[in-house]
Amino acid sequence: MNGAINPSFDEVHGAAGSDRPLLDVSNLHVHFRLGSRLVRAANGVSFQVRSGETLAILGESGSGKTVTMEAILGVLESPPGHVTNGRAIFAGQDLLSMPASERRRLCGRRIAMVFQDPMSSLNPVYTVGWQIAEMFRIHLGATRSAARREAIRLLKRVGIPDASERVNNYPHQFSGGMRQRVVLAMALAARPEVIIADEPTTALDVTVEAQILQLLKELQAVEGIGLLLITHSMGVVAEIADRVMVMYAGRVVETGTVNDIFARPKHFYTRGLLNSDVQIGRAGQQLTPIPGQPPDLARIPAGCAFHMRCPAASERCRSETPQLRTIRTRHLSACHHADQVV
Repeated sequence: MNGAINPSFDEVHGAAGSDRPLLDVSNLHVHFRLGSRLVRAANGVSFQVRSGETLAILGESGSGKTVTMEAILGVLESPPGHVTNGRAIFAGQDLLSMPASERRRLCGRRIAMVFQDPMSSLNPVYTVGWQIAEMFRIHLGATRSAARREAIRLLKRVGIPDASERVNNYPHQFSGGMRQRVVLAMALAARPEVIIADEPTTALDVTVEAQILQLLKELQAVEGIGLLLITHSMGVVAEIADRVMVMYAGRVVETGTVNDIFARPKHFYTRGLLNSDVQIGRAGQQLTPIPGQPPDLARIPAGCAFHMRCPAASERCRSETPQLRTIRTRHLSACHHADQVV
């Protein structure tokens, strides 16, 4: 391979600054057939991510966050999971309709995934240097020596001390935070346009979490990467996100800027999430958990799926499914009583 292995982002993908989304997902439906049960895990999910933007996807466990991303990447367990409708346009192509082999090549190089547990991405029998270098060999055709040099460079970039020596270490020889940095290095190897990070800091202590979040922001600013951050942590959202998409029972129930969501939420579920999360700087704050549990996705109730847990539920909420409607520019809510949320 001649020349630099990693040319600039603009050289590879074109000049930045276009308002055209990097990833445009519309009306995505994902179902799982479990015996006689049909689990509707994603129900008409739509969103966009642009260059240099962080979209945080927020919601309780089972809200459809991770399965939405798995469907886009083509890593659903199929069967029983399958996409029944929708489009995911990336680089002018629909990821959901292209052959699996083509999607693997595209996603492997231009869309990267960072999982919650770094050991799910790292092979314990190979050194971290070998695993990072493999990305350069497979996707960029680098020689072994050039790939190794790039692996060391990336380890330095993500803050691994003594990178030229640690490149020979195995995953078990790193702490949890350092393993997550190694996974970030692997994700960056092919210079992706989009990174999907699924709870990347959940297993880390707060100090290491802050370091990883700062690293993600710095890398994103330099590379112009679009970041999809799946999380249930309001603190992480406040720290790193530009926009927020709130999901409940497989549907998008609210979306807006961080300021919209934190200062002016317009869905009672979003308000409940805020009230049940510790917010620094609010002296004497009382946490108010959301009563009840999310619904069984094989038996989603009629009307608004949140109505059984909502303090403002009306007869309309029990019978009519609310659709996303514009509250203000780029702030949408699927709540019949959005004007009552305070």
